[in-house]
Amino acid sequence: MGGGVKAQPYNNPPTSPSDSTPANCNWDLRSQIFNTVYALDGTHMTSVIVYGNGTNTNYHDVAFQYEDKKDQCINSDGCSGISDDYADTLKIFVYYPKHDYSTATGSKLPVFIFAHAGGFSDCKRLTPVGESQELCTDMAHRGFVVFSIEYRTGRKIDENPGTYAPYTSVFQLAAAYRASQDVRGAIRYIVYRQNHEGTGDINDPYRIDLNNIFLGGASAGSVAMLSASYFYETSGQAMLNDVFPVQGDVITHVMGDINIDFYLGNDNINYMPGVKGILNCWGSLNVPLSYFPKGGIPHPIDFFKNLPYKPPVISFCGRQDNVFNYNYQPVYYSPAMGAHSFFNSTSNCLINPPYTLEGLDNSTPDMYNLGSGGFFNLVLQPLGIFLEFYMDCQMHHGLDDDDNTCGKCISQPTNYFLRSDCVTPCAYTSNFGVPSANSQLLTYIYIASRAATFFQAIMSLTTSNVTKTSFIECENYRNSCGTDSYNTTNCLSGCSGN
Repeated sequence: MGGGVKAQPYNNPPTSPSDSTPANCNWDLRSQIFNTVYALDGTHMTSVIVYGNGTNTNYHDVAFQYEDKKDQCINSDGCSGISDDYADTLKIFVYYPKHDYSTATGSKLPVFIFAHAGGFSDCKRLTPVGESQELCTDMAHRGFVVFSIEYRTGRKIDENPGTYAPYTSVFQLAAAYRASQDVRGAIRYIVYRQNHEGTGDINDPYRIDLNNIFLGGASAGSVAMLSASYFYETSGQAMLNDVFPVQGDVITHVMGDINIDFYLGNDNINYMPGVKGILNCWGSLNVPLSYFPKGGIPHPIDFFKNLPYKPPVISFCGRQDNVFNYNYQPVYYSPAMGAHSFFNSTSNCLINPPYTLEGLDNSTPDMYNLGSGGFFNLVLQPLGIFLEFYMDCQMHHGLDDDDNTCGKCISQPTNYFLRSDCVTPCAYTSNFGVPSANSQLLTYIYIASRAATFFQAIMSLTTSNVTKTSFIECENYRNSCGTDSYNTTNCLSGCSGN
């Protein structure tokens, strides 16, 4: 499919009263109100959907030997299979409330589609552990049909020292683009399944309201989800071509259209009319260099202001994030010189190779990265978009990164809160003010409760009655450390109250 093909609106079935006024608008979504359906059968999940059709080797991801030593992922360089459990496919795990889905009760529920974290690295597959399960299960408890999607991974980081290191490698950009293709394909297929429910072999035990689609992701998954919404153009993909520049070419030609037909269902579905909100957990978006003039005032709002869809966003991030700066930061591509040259160009698993980074001189940034705070402050807030923003001032990148020895206990690899000696607890402080000394789970429950309440305000059309909120966990206004709603300098000036 070429970049100029216009996506067609989905053919939504006739609405019932419950579609326009969802039943869960009458429920308090801050609390867990449902039991959920989510089961394991041996080593496989029973609630699983395959959505990728892997008919072309260009659809594969790239695997690098020992890219992720922690997971002991052993692959040879080159194209890999897609899924650990289903050869050459991608899959979606489903969590849904135990609920009366009969058509007589008009019982469609809103849908929450989540993309897991992992930095696009090898072996970071979707598994029923960690934040994917915790967050998705809790959202299902609150009345959402939840889809947790797998996407292609595989990247190699340029770890060579340099004046402007760390450099961003071509493999990182290619992985982010593949993930963005997959996320869009998954969303389209979820919409397709609901539109064709009860026909052919599609008989899902749940029903979803396509007028109330909510997206979410953590870290790399959030990058892909934000791309699926805030880089969505109804004709072409000029924005994506700008943020994935290719030397002498365009990303569409090298890696295919962002809506390429690698997936089951109708690849022309325009899902954005139904997307009503986004949960962003420590994600980011790249913005072209021209919107951050040297010595001038940044104006990234101009890159987004003409989008046809700009859904509300609720964001969570850490002040100490060293992966995506909470505000914004310059991005330098791996140059075609010395030890960096391997990371400047690739021909692996592409539609039309090579993918060569388009770069300026080494002293000039090639792109800017907007973190959650920068996106809030420089784009969403000026556009008047309904939003909430939460920042923890001790948090790094993710909830278990405050203590770099966290989760290193070999005998208990799933215990996030033991140091490598398997005795000493980690110093967990990524809690956004939640009164829990050592509980990642309770923090995820808090994130889910805030997101569900935020989404409920959107569904019930009461956003005008809800304050646009920013919660900076380290600010203490009683000590006169700040007067505005986004004075993050307080985090550096010694204010400590919650």
